[in-house]
Amino acid sequence: MSNAREKIIRAEKIFHHFIKWVLFIITGAMTVSVLLGVLFRYVLKAPLPWSEEMARYLMIWGVSLGASIAFREGSHVGITILVDRLNRVCL
Repeated sequence: MSNAREKIIRAEKIFHHFIKWVLFIITGAMTVSVLLGVLFRYVLKAPLPWSEEMARYLMIWGVSLGASIAFREGSHVGITILVDRLNRVCL
């Protein structure tokens, strides 16, 4: 039983590390896409029709994957005023 649990935890850690690298690549690709869009639009006067849409979809995927990573690490933004006040009342 413990061996199966250890395998699952190890696989989850590998997957977590893989998703972090995917987020790194997504951020880089989004940056390159926006920079190319600006370069082509304002310097070369020939806008790329796909650069804005690509950056938008990469942002959506980045936020979705980043939120899952933040939730797992416990670093997700949260408003704790209600929980803090309930703890004082309940104690």
